[in-house]
Amino acid sequence: MAAAAAQGHAAGQFNLVIMYYAGSGVPRDFDKALMWLEKAAKQGHSPALYSIGDMYATGEGVGRDDKKAFRWFQKAADQGSARA
Repeated sequence: MAAAAAQGHAAGQFNLVIMYYAGSGVPRDFDKALMWLEKAAKQGHSPALYSIGDMYATGEGVGRDDKKAFRWFQKAADQGSARA
């Protein structure tokens, strides 16, 4: 998984996000989760785009920012995310 993420695979990057966000098998680290989210988001990975929006909407791990949340949700919707 980490190897796939390091090689630029969005799905592998998103799997690392889940681990860092929840602290599953690694120490919980919102900064690392956001870093991997941004890498996956740059590839148009809709769950990553949505998750960044969710972080800004809730303020968990980042400062709450409704405008940023909306922009990320819009990007996720543009990629076909039904949740967004």
